[in-house]
Order: sequence, then C-alpha cells, then structure tokens
Amino acid sequence: MKIRLLLISTIIGLCLWSFGALAQIDSGSKIIGGSLRYSNVSYRHSDENITTVELNPRLGYFFSDNMAVGAEVVYLWEKTNTFDQVSTALGIGPFGRYYLDAGVFGQVDVRYFHRNNGEIKSDGTSLGFGLGYAAFVTDNIAIEPIFGVRFGNGDLYKYKQQVEFYFNFGIQLYADRL
Repeated sequence: MKIRLLLISTIIGLCLWSFGALAQIDSGSKIIGGSLRYSNVSYRHSDENITTVELNPRLGYFFSDNMAVGAEVVYLWEKTNTFDQVSTALGIGPFGRYYLDAGVFGQVDVRYFHRNNGEIKSDGTSLGFGLGYAAFVTDNIAIEPIFGVRFGNGDLYKYKQQVEFYFNFGIQLYADRL
C-alpha cells in the first residue's frame, strides 16, 4: 500500500511540476521511446492466474502541431499457473496521438500479434484507446503514465474476445521539440 501511495504521489508531483512545461509540439518533431506494462489477472470461479509483462518500443512523427502518428513493436511475456506454461508473442501496429496544451494526450492504437511457441500458434488483433500525460522532466524527455482500454479478438486471447483495462508507464524522447 505504501508503494502504491508513493508511486501515485510521485506521478501527481511530476504532473504538477511539469504542468507549464508543454506549450505545443510542433510539426516535424519525433517521438522515440516506449512503455512497460505489468499485469496479474485471476479469473473468477477458476484457479487460473496469468502474469503478463509487455514492452512497447515506439517511434512517431508529428505531421501537424500536437498530432503524431507512428509505429510500435509489442513484446508480450505471459505465464499461466494452471499449466505452468510460459509463452511469448510479438506484435506490431500503428498508433496516433493528439496532445492538449496542458500535456494531456489521447492515444489510439491497432495491433496485430503472433504467437509461436512450439505447439501453440495463435494470432490476434486489438484496438486500444488511452488517455495519458506527458510530464516533461527536461525540455525533450517526458515520463508518461497512460490509462486505457483495449479490445482484443483472435486465438491469442483466452476466450477469443477480451476487454482489458490497462496502465502503461513510459519514457519518451521528443526530438526536435524546440
């Protein structure tokens, strides 16, 4: 509980500290960075527990002031306690972002995943919507918490369709921002 309170306090403090740091991100700027997500899901009426770690390197380009598009690669690592099984998946897809003047941004992404672990071969797609905040710690580097929802479909997901609420934590370099 103390760790959660410390993390939330740190994020709020960084957000307040950097509130005035973001004016506008000009056309022609680039995003280079990524995010990390950890989740541990247990299912009601089941002993199954799935631990997931997701790593998302990202590269984007501001084609207009405050509007960016780009691509990301997604690496998923999952462990299921029921079968004591570890699996990995690799994904790729486009993303889009729109930034408000206060550092708040909306993000949309589409992903295609493929998993090939010996006998397990599966594919899946997902559509995600997120709301984040770019807390600039320097003129070009931002820490970005993102909350969102993802809709998944395909063999990659346990029940063929899945809705997931998520929290990602990322660090981005905004090249040519100033």
